[in-house]
Amino acid sequence: MVLGIIIFLIQRRNIQRLVDLAGLLFSGISAMLYALVGGILSAIVMIILKKSNKFTIFGISVGGASAHIIGQILLAVCVIQNSSILLMIHVLLISAVVSGIIIGFISRLLIHTLNKVPSDN
Repeated sequence: MVLGIIIFLIQRRNIQRLVDLAGLLFSGISAMLYALVGGILSAIVMIILKKSNKFTIFGISVGGASAHIIGQILLAVCVIQNSSILLMIHVLLISAVVSGIIIGFISRLLIHTLNKVPSDN
């Protein structure tokens, strides 16, 4: 049954629905909510940083990773109604900076590689 749904979604190119379905099946609604809040805040921050033309791909990636962590922590504070979880934010932000730098490096390599690919135009 699940395999049939997955094949249907892939054939219809509904990849986002497939990701949503996988999120519901394997991690639950609360994990999807944390990911959604972090992802939305991350996207907003990265769009703002990109439009400012003041940041490199590294700065944008670090900003997005940091915003993702901050969004998830703020949601956790609201859900558990206890601000003591904020004590973890410094450790999580350090990991966000490291992962943002790694993602920035991978993104730079990918952009550089894709710019070498000839277009059909």
